[in-house]
Amino acid sequence: MPNLQIITSWPIRRKLFLVLMFLFLPASGIIISSSLYHREHEMESAKKSALMLVQSFAAQQEQIDTGTKLMLSTLAYLPQVRNLDTKTSNELFCELNNRYPFYTNISAATPEGKMFASSVPFNLSVNLSDRKHIQDVIRTIDFSAGEYIVGRVSKVPSINYTYPVLDADNNLIAIVIAGFNLDEYAHFLNNINFPESSVLTITDHKATRLYRYPGNDTSAPNQPVPADIIEQITGNREQGIFERIGQDGIDRIYAFKQLRLRDNSPPYLYIIVDIAKASIFHKANLEMAINLSILGVAVSVAMLLSWIIGHYFLVRPINQLVTTTQRLGSGQLEARTRLMSWVYWPNHLMIWP
Repeated sequence: MPNLQIITSWPIRRKLFLVLMFLFLPASGIIISSSLYHREHEMESAKKSALMLVQSFAAQQEQIDTGTKLMLSTLAYLPQVRNLDTKTSNELFCELNNRYPFYTNISAATPEGKMFASSVPFNLSVNLSDRKHIQDVIRTIDFSAGEYIVGRVSKVPSINYTYPVLDADNNLIAIVIAGFNLDEYAHFLNNINFPESSVLTITDHKATRLYRYPGNDTSAPNQPVPADIIEQITGNREQGIFERIGQDGIDRIYAFKQLRLRDNSPPYLYIIVDIAKASIFHKANLEMAINLSILGVAVSVAMLLSWIIGHYFLVRPINQLVTTTQRLGSGQLEARTRLMSWVYWPNHLMIWP
């Protein structure tokens, strides 16, 4: 076996190094295997955490929906609204808006979309018939939500909610409207420990961004999320997890949830949380680097000791023995190895030259 012959011809110190390497290789394998398992565990934990964050944000959004629906449904039964009374409705809406400033505007319009009352001063010529929230409430005669808009009266980015106002014969006679200020989404993060290197995105039914944290120029509101993400979040799954490379070129995991106002209705909102994989693996990679560094130091120390021990206790004595043997073979009978061995005999201790 040529390879074995090469190894047997190596110096003793090199053989000792080889033995040490074989001893430490399993330890390296264990460290790497343990780190890979830790990475996988961290990934699963991050996925669960991302999904829990999405569910938490969705619960807060549902509270907004419920509160807005309750307010609008109450307004829909008030006589000043049902009578299309502009003056008293304006006063009522102003009082409510002062109490709930997270609404950009509280208003009312006829089924034709003509605004007749508002908490914000308006022009009577304002018509909202082209707005999704108006069209949806007319179609469903039920609580409805719109999409990203900049209010024609408030001039503030918002998503609007609507509720039908019906007469005694259940005919639609008016529509009450509340615009939710998109900047209020920042308050979602107040009571949540949001992981670093993570992103929160809230979109409307068209997957157009309503809000993004942290914000940047490439992911501004009123811009659609990437097509490959739209394909994932608009499918049949109400919630889920997938992996993609983000617009910033960073490999990420995504968790999403669809929000509906009613069962069997299409989603009106999507909530997405994504986390950079590098941040997930950071702790596991750091632990692996530390453990491998410690092992590397141990290997270096062991190799140094093996070199010293091999030199002083094996190589040098053997070289002296070979030299002495050669001198004896050449007739120098006075040659000695200068090595001393401790030999024990019963009741005697002898030093053998």
